[in-house]
Amino acid sequence: MKLAPVMFVAPTVPMALCAAVAFTVDMGTSMASLMSLPIRRYAKIRGAVMSLNTVGVNVGMIGRATIAIIGLGLYGYGGLSMILATMAAGGVATLLLTQRAFDDTVETAAGSAVAA
Repeated sequence: MKLAPVMFVAPTVPMALCAAVAFTVDMGTSMASLMSLPIRRYAKIRGAVMSLNTVGVNVGMIGRATIAIIGLGLYGYGGLSMILATMAAGGVATLLLTQRAFDDTVETAAGSAVAA
């Protein structure tokens, strides 16, 4: 869950600070876990892989912040919370679908290795 939009539009300073801390912890753990596999797999082009990942993160953050600010402007904090909940649900759905596809791939690979 990326909390950048909450950090920028929080109604109170303590909420903004809590969102900033949560965002920093989340980004640190996700970057460490997400980048280890591509760097190991594509060691020769790790600079390009890291650059593309950074661009994707930045574009995604700007896009999500823009959507959140539009929701806040049009519908207030209730609209903002609905938009953030929708983005979080989309992230969870993507995670579950990816995990399911990965599990199916691993089972298929294991099944073909046993059959061979």
